[in-house]
Amino acid sequence: MPSRSWLQTAAKRSLPRPATCCAQRIALGLFGALALVTNTAILLVIIGGLFVLETLSVIAQVISFRGFGRRIFRMSPIHHHFELAGWPEFTVIVRFWIVAGLCSAVGIGLFYADFIARGGLG
Repeated sequence: MPSRSWLQTAAKRSLPRPATCCAQRIALGLFGALALVTNTAILLVIIGGLFVLETLSVIAQVISFRGFGRRIFRMSPIHHHFELAGWPEFTVIVRFWIVAGLCSAVGIGLFYADFIARGGLG
């Protein structure tokens, strides 16, 4: 492995690391703002149903453990619970893709049905 030059080392130490987490938060904020402006906030919850499920599993776990001293899931978020239950990681990923796809299809279908019921473009 070739050694780094002094310039590469200096650049690595002085430049900030890329913040992908920041980009995700900005995107979620923009989609949330767009949903509020267009009166489709409920659809955002339906389309992002998998993310809502993951978040609610963490909230339920924390409330249950702090309030009653007992856990609901083996580990939260819920995808870790399934992994600890013996499901292979690939199975969890594929099933969550399917759930996310179904949530998106239902949300887009509801949006389209409402769009048609209001008269469409005409």
